[in-house]
Amino acid sequence: MSELRRGKWTVEEERYVERVIHDFNNGTLQAAPGTTLRNFLSEKLNCDPMRITKKFTGEASIGKRVFHPCDDEEAVEQSKREIAALEAAWRSKLERQQRESTAAPRTKVSAGDDARDRRIDAHAAQQLDAWLERARHVMNSSCSNEDVDDVVREGEELRTSFVASQPASKFAVQDEEATTLLVDFLRSAQKGVQQHHQAAQDLALFRAEPRTPDNAASS
Repeated sequence: MSELRRGKWTVEEERYVERVIHDFNNGTLQAAPGTTLRNFLSEKLNCDPMRITKKFTGEASIGKRVFHPCDDEEAVEQSKREIAALEAAWRSKLERQQRESTAAPRTKVSAGDDARDRRIDAHAAQQLDAWLERARHVMNSSCSNEDVDDVVREGEELRTSFVASQPASKFAVQDEEATTLLVDFLRSAQKGVQQHHQAAQDLALFRAEPRTPDNAASS
């Protein structure tokens, strides 16, 4: 058995109940003789009878009304059709409310995930900016091979961390691609730095060699 309904009355529910009360009083409702209005509504609405009592007070009070059917079969059939339509509209509204209440927690979780992804993306962007600054420094200054190696290694670690922490983020994919290109570029530059250092060492060795007449003539 489902849990008893509580809470606010919807417009559709009120329209349905108003028609039930009207046809109950006219004897055209499909109900057993002697049925009380409060119990009939409580069963149809799947709620506590007290919810009915609280709703209908004062002049609208339903009291302890008992159903007495009439003999007009045509009116009974018409009541049956029209009440069924009102009940269907109310139940449709009820199902829609239940779907929305079920979807609400998932929406909150999704919003929380989006906020977390934005924080991760912001942190990743800061890391990438800091690494780019170091890479620019290496490219624009006379740094040692060890400095270039460190920057290349950091770039590779940064690229790996992007993939591990944000596989579904488009920003992470873009940053990974950018980092990959820069790491490859630095590797190429690293070779150039090494060649430059080797040429400098060769020149230094050449200048340090004792100069003989033959060497002087050849130079």
